[in-house]
Amino acid sequence: MRQILPMAASYILLFEPFMGFGPLGWRFVTKRPDVELAGLLLTALGVAFAIWARAHLGANWSGAVSIRAGHELIRTGPYRRIRHPIYSGMLLATAGTALVVGQLRGLLAVAICFTAFFLKASKEERWLAKEFGDGFQTHARHTGMFLPRFSRSLAEHESLSLERKTRRVSLLLLQLPREQVCARRSLFAPAHLASSRSEKTPSSTSHVLGFWK
Repeated sequence: MRQILPMAASYILLFEPFMGFGPLGWRFVTKRPDVELAGLLLTALGVAFAIWARAHLGANWSGAVSIRAGHELIRTGPYRRIRHPIYSGMLLATAGTALVVGQLRGLLAVAICFTAFFLKASKEERWLAKEFGDGFQTHARHTGMFLPRFSRSLAEHESLSLERKTRRVSLLLLQLPREQVCARRSLFAPAHLASSRSEKTPSSTSHVLGFWK
C-alpha cells in the first residue's frame, strides 16, 4: 500500500488536467514540439530500460522487499553499473512525461516518485547487505543507486597510480645498461652495505696497476 499510493499520486498529477490549478499549473518549460518530442523519447527510453532490467532480473524480482530461496546477487547487464535500474528507468520515464506536461505538477510527480523509490531502494539494500555481506558491499562501491558510477574511489586511484609508476621505473631499468643499473642501485643501498661492497670489490684502478706490475 505504501508503494502504491506515491505512484497513484504521481499518475494523477501527470495525467489529470484538473491538477493543473494554481501554482501546479505554472509552466517550467515553454510548450514547443521539440520539447515534447524530447520528453516522449525520454519516456520511451525509460520504459525500455525498466523492462530490460526487469527481464534481466528474472526470478530474483519481487514486488515486495524480500529475500527468496536461491536468491542471487545480479551484477551483469543493467546491474553492472546501477543497483536499481528498474527504478532508474521508471524515474526517467516519469521525468520525460513531466517534460511533455511542462507544468510544475510534473516536477512534483517526479519528486514524489524519487522519494518513494529512494526509501524502497534503501530498505532493499539493507536486506541485501544482510544476505550477501561483503559481496553486496563490494558491488555497492562500484555502482550507483539510480545513476551509473564510472569513477573509481580515491584509494583505487592511488593504488593504480603507484602501480603505474612502479611499472615505468621497471621498464626504465630494463632499458638501461647493466653498469648504470648497478650504479643506480648502489645509490639507494644503505651506507654500511655500500662501504662493504666497495671494500670487497677491487676498483678498476687497482686492476690496471696490478696489470702493469
